[in-house]
Amino acid sequence: MAVWIRVSVVVVALFFEGGMPTVQTLAHDILTSENGLFFVAAYAAAGAVSRSWCSPPACVVAHAAGARDHGHAHRHDHQLQRRAAEFPAMLLWAAIIVVLTAIGFATFYLG
Repeated sequence: MAVWIRVSVVVVALFFEGGMPTVQTLAHDILTSENGLFFVAAYAAAGAVSRSWCSPPACVVAHAAGARDHGHAHRHDHQLQRRAAEFPAMLLWAAIIVVLTAIGFATFYLG
């Protein structure tokens, strides 16, 4: 969560002068801004990467695999192979978060 908060602040600071727009003006500011769509893409990409890479399922899988591979001499190679193997699961996790967040936005957080 701390990583996401920091990344979020940086992305917003890069695209909006004077800080984050208010909830009432956010859609207008994004749609009328010259870089509005770039902001949405950058924010979504940053969120997908930070949430999927640091997600609970990825952490649990990495921890379990790390305990199993503890005695291997080429541990670094195994970690990279595990991350590559986990990438589809991380993309799925990111997609679930994006879909649920979109549902929340669409229903104005009524759920």
